[in-house]
Amino acid sequence: MKNPIKVLIIEDNKDDAKLEIDELKNGGFNLNFEVIETRKALSEALKHEFWDCIISDYSMPQFNGLDALADLKETGMDIPFILISGTIGEETAVAAMKAGAHDYIMKDNLSRLIPAFGRELREAEVRKQKREADEALKASMEDLIKQNAEFQSLNIEYLQQNEELTESLDRIQKMNAELLVAKNKAEESDKLKSSFLANMSHEIRTPLNGILGFSGFLKDPELPREKALKFVDIIQSSGQQLLTIINDILDISKIEAGQMSIYLEATNINELLNEIHEQFVMEAELKNLELILNPENMNEPIVINTDGNRLRQVFSNLIINAIKFTSAGIIEFGLTLKNNFMEFYVKDTGIGIAPEDQSIIFRPFSKVAKATNQLYGGTGLGLSISKALIEKLGGTITLHSEPNKGATFTFTIPFVLNIGTHTQQEAETESSSLFDRNEKTILIAEDEIFNYYYIEELLEPLKIKTLHAWNGKEAVDMAKNHPDISLVLMDILMPEMDGITATKLIKEMRPKLPVVAQTAYASREDRENAHKSGFDFYLSKPIARELLVEVIDKYFD
Repeated sequence: MKNPIKVLIIEDNKDDAKLEIDELKNGGFNLNFEVIETRKALSEALKHEFWDCIISDYSMPQFNGLDALADLKETGMDIPFILISGTIGEETAVAAMKAGAHDYIMKDNLSRLIPAFGRELREAEVRKQKREADEALKASMEDLIKQNAEFQSLNIEYLQQNEELTESLDRIQKMNAELLVAKNKAEESDKLKSSFLANMSHEIRTPLNGILGFSGFLKDPELPREKALKFVDIIQSSGQQLLTIINDILDISKIEAGQMSIYLEATNINELLNEIHEQFVMEAELKNLELILNPENMNEPIVINTDGNRLRQVFSNLIINAIKFTSAGIIEFGLTLKNNFMEFYVKDTGIGIAPEDQSIIFRPFSKVAKATNQLYGGTGLGLSISKALIEKLGGTITLHSEPNKGATFTFTIPFVLNIGTHTQQEAETESSSLFDRNEKTILIAEDEIFNYYYIEELLEPLKIKTLHAWNGKEAVDMAKNHPDISLVLMDILMPEMDGITATKLIKEMRPKLPVVAQTAYASREDRENAHKSGFDFYLSKPIARELLVEVIDKYFD
C-alpha cells in the first residue's frame, strides 16, 4: 500500500475543508492531512513536516492565500500550492499564478480539484527527480574530473617510461603526433562550440530584452497610444527574431543528426520567386536598397518537383544576409536553366568576403571574423543550413566574392518537370459576412491557462462563444453534451487524456465536427501525423491571429 499523501489544508471554514478532503478521498487519494487557519500555524506546520501538497483558501479573516504562498516561497521548499476560493476574480487568479501558485479552483467547481491535485503531485515528483538527477550528474562530473586527473597523471608516467625505451621511440613519436592532431581537433571543436553557445546566448537575449523590456513599458497606464503601438511592433518583431533563432538551432541539430527530411512536390518556381520578392522588398527599401528579381526565364510558368519550403528557406537566408551586409546599391536574384539543373543566384553590392574566409562560412558554428560579428550580429547558421538543404535537394552551392565588391551566391537543384501539373488559384471563399459568428461556439481544449487566455483574447473581437476544457476527457464530454459546438481547438499534450485520443473519440461521436490541432510541435512531420490522427487542420504555436481567423471562417462557412 502506498504511503499516505501529506496534505496541509489552510481553511477557516471547517465545512469547506471537509468538502475538499472528501473530494480528494473520493478521487482515490490516501490522505494524511492537517487543517490550519492561522499564519502562525502555517509556520509551525512547515517546520515540523514536509507536505506533498498545500491547498489554501484565498480569503480568510486573519490572512489570505497569497500571504500563505509568500510564506511558503520564503522557505525555499518546492511544494505544490493550489488556491481555492468562491470569490476570486480572473485578475487575482492570474496574479496568484504569477506569484507561484500552481493552480486555482473555484469552490463551486470542486470537481477540478482531483485532476489538478493529481497533476501537481506528478509534476512535483518530476521536479524532484530532476533535482536528484542534477545532483547525481554533478557528482558524476566531479568523479569524472578526478578520474581524468588520475588518467593524465598516469599518462605522464607512461610517457616518461616510454621515453626511456629507445627501441620504441619511432612508435611513440607517431602516437604523439596522432594525439596532437586529435587534441587540436578537439580544442578547435570545443572553441567553436563554446563560441557558438556564447553567440547563441547573445542572440537569444537580444530579442528577449526587447520583449521583456517593452512589455514592461506597456504596463504604464499613461503611456501614449503611439508609443504603445510602437512598443507592440518591437515586441512582435523581437518574437519573430527569437522564433527564427530557435528554428535555426533546430534545423542545424537535425542536419548534424542526419534527420533533416525533404518533401518533393509540385512547386511553381515563378510564383515562389515573386512571393520572395514581395516578402523582402520593403525590408530592402528601409535600408535604401533596391531588391531586383531578374525577369529572365520568368515569362512561362515553371513547375518542378522539389521542396518549395526548403527552397524558400535558402533564398530567405541568402537575401537576409545580402540586406544585412549591404549598405548601398542593389540586391538581385533570379534563375537560369542549364541542362538538367536550375541555377539560382543572389547577388549584392555589399562588403564582400575575403578569399581566406570563403572556405569557412559554410561550416556550422563558424563566422567570418569577430569584428564582423560585433558589427552585424546573427547566429552564423544560415549558410551552413542552406548548404545542407541544397545538397539534400541534389544540388550544390558556390560563392564568388571579393572584399568591398559584393558577393554572388549561386546554387543549383535538379530540373525535374512536374508533367501534367497545372497551377490554379484557389477558389475564393465566401465572405464571412454570409454567416453570423455570434451564433457559433468554439471549444478550446488547453491545460495551460495562459495559452487559453491568449486564444480567448484572439477570439474576443469575433464575438464567438467559447467553452474551455482542461484536458482531453473534458473535451470529449463537452463535445457530447454541447451540440452547439461548431469547432474544436485541441491541444496535443494534456493530462488525463491527450488531444489525439480525444479527437478520435470526438470524431466517432460527431464525424463532421471540425477539430483543429493547436500545439507547440511545428515540423512538417508533426503536421502530417496530426492529419493522420483525424485532425482537420493544424496550427503551430505561437498562433497568428490572421491564420486563426482564416481557419475559423473556413470551417464556419
